Amino acid sequence: MIHTLRTTAAAAALAVIAAVTVTACGSDDTATTTPTATQTSIPRAQQWDPTDLPNGDSPTATAPTPATELPAWAADVDRSDPFQVAKTAVQVWYSWDPTTDTGPDDAAARTAPLLTSAFAAQTTSTGSVNGPGAQWLSWSSAGAKLKVSVDVMPTDGAPTTDPSRKYFIFRVTQLPYTSSGAVLDPAPPRLVAVVATEATPDMWEVSSLSER
Repeated sequence: MIHTLRTTAAAAALAVIAAVTVTACGSDDTATTTPTATQTSIPRAQQWDPTDLPNGDSPTATAPTPATELPAWAADVDRSDPFQVAKTAVQVWYSWDPTTDTGPDDAAARTAPLLTSAFAAQTTSTGSVNGPGAQWLSWSSAGAKLKVSVDVMPTDGAPTTDPSRKYFIFRVTQLPYTSSGAVLDPAPPRLVAVVATEATPDMWEVSSLSER
Protein backbone atom coordinates (compact mmCIF):
# COMPACT_ATOMS: atom_id res chain seq x y z
CA MET A 1 0.00 0.00 0.00
CA ILE A 2 2.80 2.44 0.94
CA HIS A 3 4.64 1.64 -2.32
CA THR A 4 1.44 2.33 -4.31
CA LEU A 5 0.92 5.71 -2.62
CA ARG A 6 4.53 6.72 -3.27
CA THR A 7 4.30 5.68 -6.90
CA THR A 8 1.07 7.65 -7.32
CA ALA A 9 2.56 10.78 -5.71
CA ALA A 10 5.69 10.53 -7.81
CA ALA A 11 3.68 10.02 -10.99
CA ALA A 12 1.55 13.10 -10.27
CA ALA A 13 4.64 15.14 -9.51
CA LEU A 14 6.36 14.05 -12.71
CA ALA A 15 3.36 15.29 -14.68
CA VAL A 16 4.11 18.73 -13.24
CA ILE A 17 7.78 18.37 -14.27
CA ALA A 18 6.75 17.57 -17.84
CA ALA A 19 4.56 20.69 -17.95
CA VAL A 20 7.40 22.85 -16.64
CA THR A 21 9.74 21.46 -19.30
CA VAL A 22 7.33 22.16 -22.15
CA THR A 23 6.87 25.73 -20.93
CA ALA A 24 10.62 26.25 -20.64
CA CYS A 25 11.24 24.98 -24.14
CA GLY A 26 8.60 27.34 -25.41
CA SER A 27 9.93 30.61 -24.31
CA ASP A 28 17.76 21.31 8.02
CA ASP A 29 16.51 23.95 9.61
CA THR A 30 17.43 21.52 12.40
CA ALA A 31 15.51 22.18 15.62
CA THR A 32 17.57 22.93 18.71
CA THR A 33 15.01 21.17 20.94
CA THR A 34 14.41 17.47 20.40
CA PRO A 35 10.67 16.73 20.26
CA THR A 36 9.39 14.35 22.92
CA ALA A 37 6.37 12.08 23.18
CA THR A 38 3.11 12.99 21.46
CA GLN A 39 0.80 15.22 23.49
CA THR A 40 -2.08 16.63 21.48
CA SER A 41 -3.23 16.64 17.89
CA ILE A 42 -3.99 19.64 15.69
CA PRO A 43 -5.40 19.84 12.15
CA ARG A 44 -3.24 18.60 9.29
CA ALA A 45 -1.54 21.12 7.01
CA GLN A 46 -3.44 22.54 4.11
CA GLN A 47 -2.00 22.48 0.62
CA TRP A 48 -0.03 25.65 -0.06
CA ASP A 49 1.70 26.80 -3.21
CA PRO A 50 3.19 30.34 -3.33
CA THR A 51 2.59 30.47 -7.08
CA ASP A 52 -1.17 30.28 -6.55
CA LEU A 53 -3.19 33.47 -6.56
CA PRO A 54 -4.80 34.52 -3.27
CA ASN A 55 -8.00 32.63 -2.49
CA GLY A 56 -9.38 35.20 -0.10
CA ASP A 57 -8.58 33.23 3.06
CA SER A 58 -6.85 35.60 5.46
CA PRO A 59 -4.47 37.19 2.91
CA THR A 60 -1.32 38.81 4.24
CA ALA A 61 -1.22 42.59 3.98
CA THR A 62 2.11 42.94 2.20
CA ALA A 63 4.52 40.80 0.24
CA PRO A 64 7.59 39.56 2.13
CA THR A 65 11.02 41.00 1.41
CA PRO A 66 13.32 38.51 -0.35
CA ALA A 67 16.31 37.54 1.78
CA THR A 68 19.81 38.43 0.61
CA GLU A 69 21.43 35.69 2.68
CA LEU A 70 20.41 32.16 3.55
CA PRO A 71 19.87 31.09 7.17
CA ALA A 72 23.21 30.30 8.81
CA TRP A 73 22.53 26.55 8.86
CA ALA A 74 22.03 26.55 5.06
CA ALA A 75 24.77 28.99 4.06
CA ASP A 76 27.34 26.31 3.17
CA VAL A 77 25.21 24.57 0.54
CA ASP A 78 27.26 23.45 -2.47
CA ARG A 79 25.93 25.65 -5.27
CA SER A 80 27.68 23.48 -7.89
CA ASP A 81 25.46 20.51 -6.96
CA PRO A 82 21.88 20.81 -8.25
CA PHE A 83 20.62 18.15 -5.83
CA GLN A 84 22.01 19.97 -2.80
CA VAL A 85 20.62 23.28 -4.05
CA ALA A 86 17.17 21.77 -4.59
CA LYS A 87 17.07 19.95 -1.24
CA THR A 88 18.30 22.97 0.72
CA ALA A 89 15.75 25.20 -1.01
CA VAL A 90 12.94 22.84 0.04
CA GLN A 91 14.31 22.70 3.60
CA VAL A 92 14.34 26.49 3.89
CA TRP A 93 11.00 26.88 2.08
CA TYR A 94 9.14 24.70 4.55
CA SER A 95 10.99 25.74 7.72
CA TRP A 96 8.12 27.93 8.83
CA ASP A 97 8.36 29.73 12.16
CA PRO A 98 4.80 30.39 13.33
CA THR A 99 6.18 32.15 16.43
CA THR A 100 7.79 34.98 14.42
CA ASP A 101 6.69 34.80 10.76
CA THR A 102 3.43 36.26 9.48
CA GLY A 103 2.82 33.30 7.19
CA PRO A 104 4.47 30.67 4.94
CA ASP A 105 5.53 33.34 2.44
CA ASP A 106 8.13 34.60 4.92
CA ALA A 107 9.92 31.25 4.81
CA ALA A 108 9.71 31.17 1.02
CA ALA A 109 11.30 34.62 0.93
CA ARG A 110 14.27 33.26 2.91
CA THR A 111 14.90 30.89 -0.01
CA ALA A 112 15.52 33.79 -2.44
CA PRO A 113 19.34 33.44 -2.60
CA LEU A 114 18.86 29.95 -4.09
CA LEU A 115 16.25 30.99 -6.67
CA THR A 116 16.52 32.40 -10.16
CA SER A 117 15.82 36.13 -10.22
CA ALA A 118 12.54 35.54 -12.04
CA PHE A 119 11.31 32.92 -9.59
CA ALA A 120 12.44 34.98 -6.59
CA ALA A 121 10.47 37.95 -7.90
CA GLN A 122 7.40 35.78 -8.50
CA THR A 123 7.63 34.21 -5.05
CA THR A 124 7.77 37.53 -3.21
CA SER A 125 5.44 39.56 -5.41
CA THR A 126 2.18 40.90 -4.01
CA GLY A 127 0.22 38.75 -6.46
CA SER A 128 1.65 35.52 -5.07
CA VAL A 129 1.09 36.18 -1.38
CA ASN A 130 -1.13 33.68 0.45
CA GLY A 131 -2.75 33.95 3.85
CA PRO A 132 -1.41 31.88 6.72
CA GLY A 133 -4.34 29.45 6.68
CA ALA A 134 -5.93 27.33 9.41
CA GLN A 135 -2.90 25.09 9.94
CA TRP A 136 -0.56 28.04 10.39
CA LEU A 137 -2.91 29.81 12.79
CA SER A 138 -3.28 26.64 14.86
CA TRP A 139 0.48 26.23 15.14
CA SER A 140 0.95 29.91 15.88
CA SER A 141 -1.61 29.89 18.69
CA ALA A 142 0.18 26.87 20.19
CA GLY A 143 3.57 28.62 20.00
CA ALA A 144 4.84 25.76 17.85
CA LYS A 145 8.20 25.31 16.18
CA LEU A 146 8.75 22.94 13.26
CA LYS A 147 11.28 20.20 12.68
CA VAL A 148 11.42 19.71 8.90
CA SER A 149 12.54 16.47 7.27
CA VAL A 150 13.21 16.30 3.51
CA ASP A 151 13.52 12.91 1.79
CA VAL A 152 14.28 12.36 -1.88
CA MET A 153 11.73 10.49 -3.99
CA PRO A 154 12.16 8.70 -7.33
CA THR A 155 12.13 10.87 -10.45
CA ASP A 156 11.73 8.09 -13.01
CA GLY A 157 10.55 9.63 -16.26
CA ALA A 158 11.89 13.13 -15.54
CA PRO A 159 13.31 14.95 -18.60
CA THR A 160 17.04 14.34 -19.09
CA THR A 161 17.72 15.79 -22.54
CA ASP A 162 18.83 19.22 -21.31
CA PRO A 163 21.96 18.99 -19.12
CA SER A 164 21.37 22.53 -17.87
CA ARG A 165 18.09 21.54 -16.20
CA LYS A 166 17.67 19.03 -13.39
CA TYR A 167 14.44 17.98 -11.67
CA PHE A 168 13.85 16.55 -8.20
CA ILE A 169 10.96 15.33 -6.08
CA PHE A 170 11.03 15.39 -2.28
CA ARG A 171 8.74 14.23 0.49
CA VAL A 172 8.53 16.88 3.21
CA THR A 173 7.46 16.26 6.79
CA GLN A 174 6.70 19.17 9.14
CA LEU A 175 6.77 18.05 12.77
CA PRO A 176 5.27 20.70 15.11
CA TYR A 177 6.39 20.83 18.73
CA THR A 178 6.26 23.22 21.65
CA SER A 179 9.12 25.04 23.37
CA SER A 180 9.17 22.27 25.97
CA GLY A 181 9.66 19.66 23.23
CA ALA A 182 6.12 18.23 23.28
CA VAL A 183 5.04 16.99 19.85
CA LEU A 184 1.71 18.50 18.79
CA ASP A 185 0.76 16.10 16.02
CA PRO A 186 1.31 12.32 16.14
CA ALA A 187 0.83 12.16 12.36
CA PRO A 188 2.75 15.25 11.14
CA PRO A 189 1.74 16.84 7.83
CA ARG A 190 3.51 15.46 4.78
CA LEU A 191 3.58 16.76 1.24
CA VAL A 192 5.41 16.29 -2.04
CA ALA A 193 7.56 19.12 -3.41
CA VAL A 194 8.58 19.22 -7.07
CA VAL A 195 11.71 21.25 -7.84
CA ALA A 196 13.25 22.36 -11.13
CA THR A 197 16.82 23.70 -11.21
CA GLU A 198 18.77 25.57 -13.86
CA ALA A 199 22.50 25.87 -14.41
CA THR A 200 24.13 29.29 -14.69
CA PRO A 201 27.80 29.89 -15.56
CA ASP A 202 28.67 29.91 -11.86
CA MET A 203 26.07 27.84 -10.01
CA TRP A 204 22.72 26.05 -9.99
CA GLU A 205 19.51 27.85 -9.09
CA VAL A 206 15.92 26.81 -8.43
CA SER A 207 13.57 27.96 -11.19
CA SER A 208 10.40 26.32 -9.87
CA LEU A 209 9.17 24.82 -6.61
CA SER A 210 5.61 23.58 -6.34
CA GLU A 211 3.62 21.45 -3.93
CA ARG A 212 1.55 18.51 -5.08
